[in-house]
Amino acid sequence: MIGSVIVGILTAFILLFVSKKAQRKRIEEDELGNFIFRLPKYFLFIGILMLVMTLLFAFLIPIKNNEDIFYSVLFFSLFGMGGLWMVLFYSSYLVNISDKEMSYISIFTKEIRMNWEAIEQIEYKPKRGRIIASNTNHKIVIHLQILGLDQLLEFIEKKKGITKEELKIN
Repeated sequence: MIGSVIVGILTAFILLFVSKKAQRKRIEEDELGNFIFRLPKYFLFIGILMLVMTLLFAFLIPIKNNEDIFYSVLFFSLFGMGGLWMVLFYSSYLVNISDKEMSYISIFTKEIRMNWEAIEQIEYKPKRGRIIASNTNHKIVIHLQILGLDQLLEFIEKKKGITKEELKIN
């Protein structure tokens, strides 16, 4: 019991450390002058691990009664769907920034583009772990786990004059 709690706490600290290190990473400019911000690879690895665990347990756990069916369905829905969501989220999410505009693509969202001048509001949602740049028609959602978050905040400060401190991001 205590060992599993310690492993859980250590895993959380390791993920937080890796996430903070990824946020400080600098993103290189591509040949068109754009900066493409993506999620770290651990989203992909955790998603694949969850899918593999789901498949292993689907074949290894014998089902003997109705209670086993209930727990198998619960396990599949939590780990299988969660793993699939993480793999899809990693593979499709990106924020693209250039001197003229910001664009965003997520799992089920077509590409949303906004000129820097069209962005009316930028706010930080700490409970959701994201920054939202919006105008009356569109929203661009920037997750705090993206690679190069510090660099992206520098772009926001340069283009819109909003600092990290004003957004209340530590």
